[in-house]
Amino acid sequence: MKTNILVSIAFVIVAIVLGFLSYKKVLGDGWLDRADKVASITSLLIAIVAFINPFGGEADVSRSQNISIGGNSDGSNVTQTGDNSPVTIGDTTTTAQKRSVDALERVKSELLDNFNNLALQIRTIEQQPPESFWDVRRPNETELAYQDRAKNEFRDHERFVQLLNAQLKFSGNLTATFQKDLAFDPKVAKRATQTYEQQQETRDSFASLESGLQHLLSLNLTDEERTAQAKSLHLEKMANAKMLLANAASYFCLIADADDIGLMLDSFSTMGIDAQLKPGDSGYKAAKRLAAKFAREKADVLRARLSVQSTASQREIDRRINDPYLLMLRKATGLPPTLTEAEINSLKNRQIDQDETDPVELFKLAAFSYLESDGRAATVYFERALATGELSARQAQYAQASIDRLENPDQYGESLGVMIIDLSAGGSFEQAGLKVGDVIIALEKEIANEPMDIASALAKVGTVKIPLTIVRDGQKQIVTVQGDQPAAAKLTQLIVLNAIQL
Repeated sequence: MKTNILVSIAFVIVAIVLGFLSYKKVLGDGWLDRADKVASITSLLIAIVAFINPFGGEADVSRSQNISIGGNSDGSNVTQTGDNSPVTIGDTTTTAQKRSVDALERVKSELLDNFNNLALQIRTIEQQPPESFWDVRRPNETELAYQDRAKNEFRDHERFVQLLNAQLKFSGNLTATFQKDLAFDPKVAKRATQTYEQQQETRDSFASLESGLQHLLSLNLTDEERTAQAKSLHLEKMANAKMLLANAASYFCLIADADDIGLMLDSFSTMGIDAQLKPGDSGYKAAKRLAAKFAREKADVLRARLSVQSTASQREIDRRINDPYLLMLRKATGLPPTLTEAEINSLKNRQIDQDETDPVELFKLAAFSYLESDGRAATVYFERALATGELSARQAQYAQASIDRLENPDQYGESLGVMIIDLSAGGSFEQAGLKVGDVIIALEKEIANEPMDIASALAKVGTVKIPLTIVRDGQKQIVTVQGDQPAAAKLTQLIVLNAIQL
């Protein structure tokens, strides 16, 4: 029964009672009797008004009207229909789909900005390759003084690349922020992430070029030797950057419309590349063919580098060993800190295997070359393994970290470097914030050269926490690890692959 009818009946009863009391003169003839009459009339009027209900009254939730109850935390509406029908959540599929579409548009905008900025970076660096020193020796200038001037000129080029890398605008904020919304369509989310990851690797190519130029500066090379190696490095890294950007384009084609593709192709035009790409699978395949073209260019550069037995490479063999770990090994075995004449002749006469294409065998050749004090050959073998395109993401990460160790040995001290290649949740390493790809180089003050060094140190400290020195993204950091818990991690030395589970 409606509320207004109930109210009307109640006031009618009150009016009848008051009227009866007035009729019987129960309250006498004074002012109370008059008030009784007024109250009786008033109650009757209220009952009439309540029955008519001119203001519409409350909604009858038991019949035909609908109730809308606010909104859910996820943006959906909670509604209930009449006739006691059950409460149902609003159209969440449509809402989530709309959020996914909106998120994709914003992520694509960020990815397109990255395409544009990375392409511009490639063009700028390509237009400024390393060059031989422009000047000649001055009268009475020593060769050493001339080479110092040439080295300073080369340093300017390295700083130019360093400045470009520092000013490069690159972002993955939106891609990370909208992962939850993109997950409405897992395939779209995966393609967006793959696009960003390939863009990130493109950016890393520029950092690798910068690192390589710094390494050349650290060597005691002539201007001719340094320039020859720098030009080869420049060609390799630019081919690698284009290959990775083309890979990024292949995944982008699977989530982009025609307008998006047009904007991306404008970026490729900036590099002088006339790419014919379309949305969908055809664009994906065309972009992969383009990536394969640049992969072949990179392989050609590496083959040319291997085939040239220049004076620069021979003179580098003649020099003192600069790798602290190799120096430590030589000292432990009673060998001098410089290569013996026999070792020099052996390295000069050793031919790099040009035919091997199996990544596993290339890894073995790299390890063997390094232990024979031929770091250059080890680097070449790791680069060739990467160029095959057959490595898993984790194997590629290991090869790249090994190359960084070979090219920047001082960054790792006397440690060969022990890399985390797998990590399980709940272990002491994961709890300490360590990540796959981190390279451990010391525990407290003890050098870490192999996984068992770490296992032994953790076993000795008991319940005490122990500081680990790691290299992450080229920077040293200190991470504290609990000693009395399983590490739950798989580790291996850099360069000399030897995986052990802790």
